[in-house]
Amino acid sequence: MDHHLTRLSAAGSRVRTAWHALAAQTPAVPRPVGLDFQRLRLPAADMPLDPERLLLPPDLLRDSRSFAGVTLAASPHLDFARRVLAEPDLDHARTDYHRAAEHLTGRSDAGRAWGPDQDCAEFAYLVKCLEQGWCEPCTRGPVVLAELRDGRHAILAGARVAAAAAALGRRSWEVQVAPENEVRAGVRQHLDQLQPRQFFRRNFALADALGCPPSRLHPAAMQMAREIAAAPLVNHGDVYQPIPFPEFAGLASQADDRATYQRLGMILDQCGEPRGLRYLDLGCNLGFYVFSLARRGALAAGLDLDARFIDLARRVAAIEGVPGEFVAGRLSPELFAPGGIFGAPRPVWDLVTCFSTLQWVVAEHGEDYAVALLKAMRARCRALLLDVPVNCGNPRLSAAPGLEIYRLADLIRSACGDARCKYVGTVAPYRVDRRHVFLCGGSD
Repeated sequence: MDHHLTRLSAAGSRVRTAWHALAAQTPAVPRPVGLDFQRLRLPAADMPLDPERLLLPPDLLRDSRSFAGVTLAASPHLDFARRVLAEPDLDHARTDYHRAAEHLTGRSDAGRAWGPDQDCAEFAYLVKCLEQGWCEPCTRGPVVLAELRDGRHAILAGARVAAAAAALGRRSWEVQVAPENEVRAGVRQHLDQLQPRQFFRRNFALADALGCPPSRLHPAAMQMAREIAAAPLVNHGDVYQPIPFPEFAGLASQADDRATYQRLGMILDQCGEPRGLRYLDLGCNLGFYVFSLARRGALAAGLDLDARFIDLARRVAAIEGVPGEFVAGRLSPELFAPGGIFGAPRPVWDLVTCFSTLQWVVAEHGEDYAVALLKAMRARCRALLLDVPVNCGNPRLSAAPGLEIYRLADLIRSACGDARCKYVGTVAPYRVDRRHVFLCGGSD
């Protein structure tokens, strides 16, 4: 380690000292609000590193100086990394990257607290760390890419790491490729909230390019999408939740996609590393959460009362080549008994989700039956994530106005106990209602 420190100091005379000095002087600031693709928690793999086919991501700038869609080869990032390697006494202030950083960091409170000098010093330190093969205490973080329709990729996270690697002549790099549906949903949700829209043309163009190339869209899946559109499965849309593959991107969802992806974020927050996770979704519909977890390496299964949904989910799984077990059946405590479908001899489930489903059990069998069901589920899982509509929708639980969250908490605690129940967040699948999500611990 001392050898690496000596070489690093000699190679960049002022970079390391300047970076630490500036970092020590700069007050801690919260991370700017934006598109957080790190939470996707995707498996990483080596991929060819071609700066001509990597594009900078949507940057959400409110003027014409957006870098959205600029290739890494033509970016100030790659130019700066190359100059750091070639010029030991590089004046950061005379680089295009410094001018870009000055513009970008000046647009937020966090940026103004940090500044372009600190940004350049940190970037230069990163380049030197990678050059010397020494990446600590510099945390490199993953490079996250999204595939575009023309076969190129947009860099969603790690543009500086990719630029440093390219400047060093690396032919490949370890990256994560994000599912196009999640990227498109995340980008759209931010872009659609920005006004005036004409300032974001390059961002919209890049967002429109997300997805698999048309040549890779599966004909059988496209035919399925046409069948669903011709005979919608729900009253207010084509499907209840989106089907997370590009062939089905044109279908209209009855529930608000924002709530669907928000719940997915809650799942990922709770389950940690999905690979190898045993996951069960009760009331899975067409399998959005099953597919989303299976694509991350989970052993995922789903149950739904409607056999139409299960049949279609199985077809999608076969066409897309994503493993997932789908079972048609009624939700009951017997499912988790020793002789039940989801009971022994199966291993205990690591995570079970039950979104907007339990109210149907209450409507048909009453609350005591629902509590017995929750207890049976808890006995066969390590964690349970669920929500139930209160005072909105049909069917629903009823409570005094303003006390909806307490009504739901009382129902869940009667089955799971106070110590193992906590509030996670709120979603609004139909915008007018609010559904509170709770996490319940199960067997250890």
